[in-house]
Amino acid sequence: MSKLFRQAVIRFLVAALAVAQIGRQSVVAADDPAGDTGTVERQALLKEMRSAAAAIKVTEKVGELLRPAKLVEEPIFRYSDEQRAIRDATMWIWTFEGRPVTVMKLERYSFPDPKRHWLFNVGSTSPNLFTVQWPFDREFESNDYCNTSTLII
Repeated sequence: MSKLFRQAVIRFLVAALAVAQIGRQSVVAADDPAGDTGTVERQALLKEMRSAAAAIKVTEKVGELLRPAKLVEEPIFRYSDEQRAIRDATMWIWTFEGRPVTVMKLERYSFPDPKRHWLFNVGSTSPNLFTVQWPFDREFESNDYCNTSTLII
């Protein structure tokens, strides 16, 4: 192996490691949206999002059979996005017999209008239809043409 080729390989490996390290730091930063996961505000928002998710009822429709889906107790992902005014957000999954039925994100916004603080967005992970009942007298039923819904409160 020539000296020139070895130097090129070493440069390539160093560059690849640097890129991997930068990517790893970006992923770590994305997992910790507000920097300090122990803040009182973040803990309160997570408690509020847990309560909201627990109050939502999801039912999978298989033919005429309605099967209640079970909420997975912990969010699968938590994030924030300051540029889009998302103060805090979580993603949740409802399952039936361990198989995902729906995934839902709950986003808390920092808008001054109190009517626009929460966004609930639900999508199907099942080949079957589903219904969602929110605790504030709102309902969604998927059909062959639409299997996602967005609700802003």
